[in-house]
Parts: sequence; structure tokens; C-alpha cells
Amino acid sequence: DGTRTLIEPGLSRTMGFSPDGKWFLYLKAGRVYSYEMATEKKTTLDGGKSFVNAEDDHDYEKPVYGVGGFTSDGTSVLLYDRYDVWALPLAGGPTTNVTKGQGAKQEVRYRVVQLGRGAAGRGGGGGGRGGGAAPEPIDLSKPLLVSTFGEYTKKSGYAEVAPGGAPVSLIWADKSIGSPVAAEKADRVIFTQQTFNEYPNYWLSDKRFTAPRQMTDAAPELLKEFAWGSKKLIDYKNSRGQRLQATLTLPAGYEPGKKYPMLVYFYELMSDTHHTFSFPVYDDRPHMSTYASNGYLVLQPDVRYVIGRPGSSAVDCVTSAVKQVIALGYADPARIGLQGHSWGGYQSSFIVTQTNMFAAVVTGAPPTDLMSFYGTLYRSSGNIQQGITEVGQVRMGTGATPWSAKELYESQSPVHNAPKITTPFMILHGTADGSVDYGQGVEFYAAARRLGKQVILLSYPDEAHHMGRKENQKDFQVRMRQFFDHYLKGAPAPLWMTEGVPQTRKGQDPTVMTTIKKTEK
Repeated sequence: DGTRTLIEPGLSRTMGFSPDGKWFLYLKAGRVYSYEMATEKKTTLDGGKSFVNAEDDHDYEKPVYGVGGFTSDGTSVLLYDRYDVWALPLAGGPTTNVTKGQGAKQEVRYRVVQLGRGAAGRGGGGGGRGGGAAPEPIDLSKPLLVSTFGEYTKKSGYAEVAPGGAPVSLIWADKSIGSPVAAEKADRVIFTQQTFNEYPNYWLSDKRFTAPRQMTDAAPELLKEFAWGSKKLIDYKNSRGQRLQATLTLPAGYEPGKKYPMLVYFYELMSDTHHTFSFPVYDDRPHMSTYASNGYLVLQPDVRYVIGRPGSSAVDCVTSAVKQVIALGYADPARIGLQGHSWGGYQSSFIVTQTNMFAAVVTGAPPTDLMSFYGTLYRSSGNIQQGITEVGQVRMGTGATPWSAKELYESQSPVHNAPKITTPFMILHGTADGSVDYGQGVEFYAAARRLGKQVILLSYPDEAHHMGRKENQKDFQVRMRQFFDHYLKGAPAPLWMTEGVPQTRKGQDPTVMTTIKKTEK
């Protein structure tokens, strides 16, 4: 009759409907509830166990780890904890650990995978606002396919869970094994495998991953014609004792015992990229394969945050990782550089105000004054930056505003800490940035210049948050390499660094990229 019934007011974390439309799932106060549409009955399903993502360090209602799907008999939903898959009866009752606790025991994440027509993946919804489950009902009377990922080994693969049994590995390798795509009418799947120095070619096998065969050999010249580095996982802790990791790229021809110049590039959690093949492409960030090919270590550390202390958290985690790499004998402590873009740009901008650990810093599209950033427009979406500052990526805290927490905002703003800068640094910013207002980069540059600091601003007209024009991408990659080569390798400074380029002559004089001064006529 069109009557609307309120299920629950103020929900921010919902998990969608069961495939038959009989049940609605949601999260409230950290508990998982079902709502039966026919009876309007609400039932807590979690049996007192938390399925909330405890690793999420934002100051909002945290989501569940994820939804694996609903069972084909319509009685249960599959939810994830940090490592394992659980079955929760929709009408309430005892929960079942489908993967028998093997995930927690081995620190391996198990996630449901469905091999439908042309579909696949490390399935399951994330349990966010309007989040959902895998598309097809899951028959637990048949073997269940799950993906596997070693949280601290970075190994990956797939396993099979027989009804009532423990997971049995089908494929497990020290690589990143991609999502399988299944054939519609044959016992075949195709998937990728990759590492830092193994191109993500396609492999073919049956649906139990028996004896995979490599089907493609794309871009073999990359590894044959260029010097390629290798990877190593670094374990470390921050000052709060949190267990963290970083992925360290070793330069081509690495010699044990030799100390190398090192570039640090980071964002938030980077160690899971350990087995990502590094395409040497042009954009506005450094690329591991390019720097490793030219004699650099490249460190990508994880960062965990304390609410209200985003900059300080970055300083803690990044410097802790660097100290560990130095202690292990890889890096020359006098030749370490730092680069970050966007959110990484904010963090690298803050770090340059807090430590002299780095010989040079490059920061791209950075929020630099949290006081003024709070009221600017995220022009790409039309939103004001208040939400992202309080409870989003910046993590200043719910209700923490520039008026209620003025000293806190200033303490975490690069601009307000600019007098403490002792390191030469360079700022990249596009004038048409729709995510972080161009004025944020200019404000930091102006402050540093007025304070007599060594700073360069690379201003790219009409470029967005990430540069789109290939000529500008190339230009920045060249300038960034020259900047780091000068400060970390002792290479001569090009003219654009020593003499600058007037706005009216931008792009007109290629000799400014060299170290040779033109002869006056």
C-alpha cells in the first residue's frame, strides 16, 4: 500500500538486502543486526563477537571488515573478521567460523571468491554506507573458494574450503596473484601473477589452479633492456609499539654492505604494494623501477594515525622506518630524500618542518594550512573540506574545528611550523587543482620564502590534482630527478634550480634544464 516503515534512525553503516529480499543487514553501535522484512523483527547476529574493522583509524563509525555473501538456503550471511570467514544465521543463533580459525592462526586473510561468468575477484562488499555482498547466493554444501593473503608475508593465492572442513591451499606463492576470471563453458580460469620484477602476465589453469601455464609474455624488453631492482620487506615499530612494515626496493646490482642514497615515498599503508610490478611511467610521483635502475633505494613505509595528530603520526612512522633501514645497513643516512603527493604531500610538507633527517624533500599538491584548508572547496566534488578534515583522511577528530581546536590545528599545519624548516624542498602544484586548492601550495611557498628557506615552486598552469599533460609529466619527472640527484648524489645543479625561471619564460628556454650557462652575446 506504499506505507513506509522506519527500520532504524541515523544509520551510517548498512550492508544491504539478502538476495531474496527477506532480510536487511546493518551495523549499529558496533553490533551487526538483521531486520526481517515480513515481521519487522530486529535481531543481533554477531554472538558478541566484533566484526568491525579495528584497523580503520578514522574518527567515524567504523565499518565491518566485509560481507562475503548470503547462503543459497537463505538462512545465513557470511561476514569477515580480520582474517577469517564466519557464517551468521539471519534469524540469530550460534555463529560458525567457516575457515576454522586458520586465518587468525596463520595471519592470513581469507575472503570469499565467486567464479561466475566473466566475473571473479577477491569478493565481498566492504560493509560501508549501502555496502553489499557478493552477487550470487553461496551454497555451503559445496566447496567454497577463498582468496588468501599473508598480512605480513605478502604471499597470496587461493584455497578451497570443503563443507565442515579447514581451508586447503590450491595455489600459494610469494607473488601477487590476481583475480581469476572463469570461462563460461569450460573448467578454466585465467589470472595474473606479478612481483616487482615479474610482469603481470596472464596464466591459465583449471578452476582448482592445477598446473598453471603462462599465456602471455608482455613487454619482455623492460626486464631485458633496463637494469631492474629487487624487493625486501622491512619490519619495524613506531614509538607507540605498533607493528608496521615497509617495502624496500633495492637498486639494480645491489651490493650487500654498501650504503646507498634512498628516496622515501609514502601515502598511508604502502607495504601491501610489495609485489606490485613497477611500470616506469610518467606522472607526478616517483617510480620505484626508475630510481632503482639509477642506483637508489626506495622505501615505502606504512603509516598509522592518532586522531588529531595526523602530521605527528606521519613523522613518527616514517622516521621509525628510515631509522630501521639505516640500522640494517642499507641506507646512507646523509643521503635520504622524501616525496609525497596529495595526502602524502601534506605529510611530507609537515615532516620537512619537524626533522633534519632528510637531505631534500619534494611535496606535491599539498594541504599545508589546515586552518584555511578547512574552509576551501573540494571543487572536483563541490564539497567543503570540513568533513575530510574532521573525520575523513585528515583525521583531526569529530567536532574538532579551527575554532574549537585552534592550537591543535596550528600544531599540525606545515605553514605554522615553517620557521623550523632546515631542509631544501620543492613544491609541485597545478593551478587548476580541484582537490587541494592551488593556494595551499602558494601559501607554503610564500611562508618559506619570507622566512629565508630553500624552496622551489613548480607551478603548472591549468593542471589538475594529478597532471594530465604528458609534456608536464615528463617535465616534472626530469626536474624531480635532477633535484634529488643534486642533493642525494652530488650532481651539479641545473640552471633552473640555481637561477630560477621567470613566469614569462616558462617552457621557452630548454637550456635551463642543463648545468651549462648560455654564453652572452
